[in-house]
Amino acid sequence: MTREPTASIGRWPLTMYSSSHLSGNSPSETQPVLEAGSYREENLTRRTISGLGWSLGAQILRQSAQFLIAVLLARLLSPSEFGLVAMVVVFSGFASLFNDLGFGPALIQRQDIEERHYSSVFWVNLGFGIAIAALLAGASPLIARFYKQPRLIAVTMLISLCFPINSLGLVQKAKFTRQMDFRSLGLVDVGNVVVSGLVAGFLAWRGFGVWSLVAQMLSLAIGEVVGLWLLSDWRPRALLDRSAIRDLFGFSSNLTGFTAINYWYRNGDNLLVGKFFGSVALGVYSRAYNLMLLPLSQITYVVSKVMFPALSRMQSDKARVRDVYLRSIAMIALVTFPLMLGLLVVADHFIIAIYGSAWSGVIPILRVYCILGMAQSVYSTVGWIFQSQGRTDWMFRWGLFSAVVSIAAMALGVWLGSPMAIAICLTAIGLLLLPPGFGIPGRLIGITLRDIARSLSSVTGCAAIMAVSVWVLGLCLPRGWSNLVFLSVEVPFGAAIYTLLVHLFQLPAYLEFREILMRQLAHPVLPARCSNGT
Repeated sequence: MTREPTASIGRWPLTMYSSSHLSGNSPSETQPVLEAGSYREENLTRRTISGLGWSLGAQILRQSAQFLIAVLLARLLSPSEFGLVAMVVVFSGFASLFNDLGFGPALIQRQDIEERHYSSVFWVNLGFGIAIAALLAGASPLIARFYKQPRLIAVTMLISLCFPINSLGLVQKAKFTRQMDFRSLGLVDVGNVVVSGLVAGFLAWRGFGVWSLVAQMLSLAIGEVVGLWLLSDWRPRALLDRSAIRDLFGFSSNLTGFTAINYWYRNGDNLLVGKFFGSVALGVYSRAYNLMLLPLSQITYVVSKVMFPALSRMQSDKARVRDVYLRSIAMIALVTFPLMLGLLVVADHFIIAIYGSAWSGVIPILRVYCILGMAQSVYSTVGWIFQSQGRTDWMFRWGLFSAVVSIAAMALGVWLGSPMAIAICLTAIGLLLLPPGFGIPGRLIGITLRDIARSLSSVTGCAAIMAVSVWVLGLCLPRGWSNLVFLSVEVPFGAAIYTLLVHLFQLPAYLEFREILMRQLAHPVLPARCSNGT
């Protein structure tokens, strides 16, 4: 799940970014304004497809690097060391929600943006970043006392430095997203992951333990800011306009409220597992949860970065928003559903072969969370509707209700006495919340639960057939094979079966994905460099 102007795609003057526009000249003098009608719509379509292409391509590289780094660090570090950082991240992650204050998405969603908005947001967020760092560093003894881990004092103080660093790149990131320049964002993201991973890997190899993970977080923050400033021509002016902040605050405050509540839905279980079951249990549990989040964070999130600004541009054309939304979630499910069901079937071979036998406790928790991960990969997209339609107030209210229910489910899992019980309770409540979770935002654009089910049914069927086929194959393979050999046979077999099914049945999501890929290859759109333009 985890941003009020109303202008339709048919009458809003979308513009192409030209060199004269980037130099700061007015659009009326030098910038060709697109004529109303199909050409303007085609331009937005092409830029959306281009954005998806760059974002997905960058994410594939990013995830490949991240996965290799995670495997390396898992081999060099213990679950306890990962658990120590996870304990701090529960609090630092919550604090990071207020570092942005929802102004980044507000800059993207609002159609009339001026320099006073950009500069004012920059200085406000920098001030909040410094304040949050001071508060988190001051709270470090309390965090260490809560978990009974004295080492957390120094860990927390170092991690707190990320906040003022991250705030320095907020506006540049929003401008790149607003201009749908996902090529620049992708370059920064991929390079940053690789460099920070090399730093962490080297320090872990040299025996620095938990400090290698802290260094990875700090280098991620520094690298992103450096990359954004190098690629962007925009620089903040000495300008702080209260009216500019008020223009954005209604949208941003509700969004910040929602993300704060949703955060505890996403991370309250880490807090409870660390408190009641210890750092080793938390290291195992968080590994399972993070693997469940892979489709959400690596696929849905990537598509969301493009679809939010795209849907914001067509926000008044409800029929078109509805159509684009249903087609988008079907294409997300085309990838995430087979990934999650396939991982559920091969979880034992995957964990032992990739992470080692020390992480075998991840397997049963991961299998439960694969079901939740499949649902969450499409359910989280309802935020596109709330935010693009400017109804973050609805988003906040629904988030409050669902978070209260989910936290109660976590408490029940603690009472039942194990991290596995928490996973079962959260999965059950997550599935129960799906109908109202889709139905409430669906009212904004005329989508029903039947529309959602129809959009996802064929993909679900193909993914289920693939998973059953892989399970049957696993029963037939020799028991004496190693986990890695099992995995090397099961994964290609599952991929082949699923590809054959979607092609044989000519699934609409598959056909559309193929068409988008061909259009992007035939007509690539190169984005403009971020500048002082809006």
